[in-house]
Amino acid sequence: MKKILALLVCLFLVTNSFAQLWTSFCDGTTNDWVVDFKYYKGDLIACGFFTTIGGVNANRIARWDGATWQPLGTGLNNWAHSMLVYNDTLYVSGYFTSAGGTTVNHIARWDGNNWSGLGSGFNGNTYAINEYDGELIVGGDYSIAGGDSISGIAKWNGDSWKALGTGLSDGFPPYYNLYPHGIIEFNDELYIGGNFTKAGGVTVNGVAKWNGTSWDSVGKGFSSDVLGFGIYNNELYAGGEFKFSDTTEVDYIAKWDGTQWNKVGSGVNSYVHTLQVFNDELYVTGGFTRAALPFTDTLMHIAKFDGLNWNPLGKGLNYDAEPMIAFQENLLVGGAFYKAGDFVVN
Repeated sequence: MKKILALLVCLFLVTNSFAQLWTSFCDGTTNDWVVDFKYYKGDLIACGFFTTIGGVNANRIARWDGATWQPLGTGLNNWAHSMLVYNDTLYVSGYFTSAGGTTVNHIARWDGNNWSGLGSGFNGNTYAINEYDGELIVGGDYSIAGGDSISGIAKWNGDSWKALGTGLSDGFPPYYNLYPHGIIEFNDELYIGGNFTKAGGVTVNGVAKWNGTSWDSVGKGFSSDVLGFGIYNNELYAGGEFKFSDTTEVDYIAKWDGTQWNKVGSGVNSYVHTLQVFNDELYVTGGFTRAALPFTDTLMHIAKFDGLNWNPLGKGLNYDAEPMIAFQENLLVGGAFYKAGDFVVN
């Protein structure tokens, strides 16, 4: 939660590789954090902690129709965390218990007109959402899904919630909450990252994979929680609060080679939250301000990796950044920053 961020800006990449221009996006000012972007039925959707965006009242979720921000019905009664578009429906996870006045318990769907729930939902917050093998997968800090004992991760088959084995358990100290934060499909298996150390009783240390039948570890895992995944050049990348994979120092971002996790370039000096491929390069956001080595490389909360080296985006941002999405051939970025390069973007 402490990593989830605010405000919106746009990044325009010009054909001259030295000419990178930051500028503000519409009137993106919110009264609280924006945590995720998705497209749904031709509109850009933003969700998060806000209740107003661009001067419009919108409870934690809103759509940009190309000219103005609009609410989605009466919205949500508490924070939203992540979104997924699946089968022409928008799904939202988070801390909320009602959507559009309907009890939904931490998972809701929007069909373009109305909100509804999925069964009886969950007894705790949900953070990560994706699709795997024709079913909706939701990760969260819960022990009950649809009235059944299910720990940390569940699948929706269209009628009810089902467990994935015995689920997730044993969070990293000192907080011990599971906080499953990233879900991605890679090589026909489901990968999930978070604060847990076990999946299906197997020691996994922050990252695990599910093949449809059983859980397995992904190498030695990490020394702390995983916050996000990305696939770049057909390889799996993970970012988070970890500095090590077993005894290998990876500095907050790592690449999986099929056997072990390896450092990406020189790594960075603080947590990586979001990984997004844009214009054939891997972009990452987070709390970092420089590459891990050499210490003089300034990155300022957003950077791109070209396969060999980390590169800054102009002067970067003056505070933490989180969600990214391609938007009209540019990159839309959310964060707690109020300056991008030398520009005030509010």
